[in-house]
Amino acid sequence: MPAGKGRYTVGAKGTHGCNGYPVVGGEGKVHGCHATEAEAQAQQAAIYASEAANAEKSDMCSDCGDPMCKVCRDEMTKADGSYSPPAGARAAARKAIKFKEDGKASGAGTAVGWTRAGQLARGESLSLSTVKRMYSYFSRHEVDKKGKDWANQANPSNGYIMWLAWGGDAGYSWSRGIVQREMDKTLFSDFGKDYTKSTRII
Repeated sequence: MPAGKGRYTVGAKGTHGCNGYPVVGGEGKVHGCHATEAEAQAQQAAIYASEAANAEKSDMCSDCGDPMCKVCRDEMTKADGSYSPPAGARAAARKAIKFKEDGKASGAGTAVGWTRAGQLARGESLSLSTVKRMYSYFSRHEVDKKGKDWANQANPSNGYIMWLAWGGDAGYSWSRGIVQREMDKTLFSDFGKDYTKSTRII
C-alpha cells in the first residue's frame, strides 16, 4: 500500500518526535523511525503483510475446529459450558442428510446417529457428554474408511454417510481436541498444590 494511505502512514521527516521518517498508525502511535523514506515505506508494507497473514490464520482457525486455537475456543465455548460445532461439522451433517433424502442411506446408522446429524446440521449447542460421545463414535469407526465405496458420491457406503452424520473429519478433529483438553485439565488440576498442608489420613 502506498505511503500516506490506509491506517499506517509514513510521516514527513522530523515529525511525530522522530528525527527521520516515522511510520504512524491510525491511533497516532509511532511504529518506527527511519533514516530514509524508503525504509519507512518498507516497514509500512511489512506491517500490512503481517496483518494480512494473521487475519488469514484467524479465518482458517475459525473453521478448523481446533480447541487449542483461541479463535475457535472463543467461538465454540458458550457461557453455559456447551459447545458450538464448527462449520465443517455442520456441513458434513447436512451432506449426510442430503444422502438420506436422496435415498442413498438405506439401512445406514441408528436413530441416535440421525438425531446427532440433525443437531449438527442446525448448529445446535452440544453438551460435553455429547461431544465425548462423538469422539467415541469416531474412534470406533475410523476403520470404516478402509471399506468399499468410502467417499463414493454416487454410491456412498453406510459407514461414510454416518461418518458425515456425526460431523465428518471436522467433527472428529473438534471433538478429539475438546476431549483431550478436558483430560489435560483433569491431569493438571492439582498441579502446584501444597500437599504438606493436607490432613494426614491414618
